Amino acid sequence: MSKVKNYMDSNKEKARHRNRIDETRRTKANRIRKCNNWTYSVLRGGYYHVTEHESYRYEYIQNKPIEINKTDWDNYFKTGERITHKEIGIYPIHKEIVETRIKPVSILKRGSTRRAKHYKTRAKRRFRRQTRLINEDSYLLKGNTYRKDYDIHWRIW
Repeated sequence: MSKVKNYMDSNKEKARHRNRIDETRRTKANRIRKCNNWTYSVLRGGYYHVTEHESYRYEYIQNKPIEINKTDWDNYFKTGERITHKEIGIYPIHKEIVETRIKPVSILKRGSTRRAKHYKTRAKRRFRRQTRLINEDSYLLKGNTYRKDYDIHWRIW
């Protein structure tokens, strides 16, 4: 933060506080302008600008009766006949979206670099845990030999 040089009308602490508020307002406006001009890369940890926010209203819906087909397994294991009968079951209480409202907001958010890293590690792990065929009957996990097959190249947009 910049230092206060002139504080004629009040004390130094008030002037410093006012100066900091102006400075944060200015930096946010600069970052929003850069976001709108596509200066930041979101995947590399830059900022992105959110202009609208959705808010939902839920309603809880209770106990809808449904029909469930049940099999009598004891009879099946004793006699070998499969007997099914219908029972009326009840759904548990669940909620559904009734209304969606969109509010205009101006929020500046920092892009996460961990998201891209998380997807990279998931893909490496999945590729590493694939099996390779040794004989007709046996398989072996790739383990750390997956790098010998080929390198996984990543392109960040």
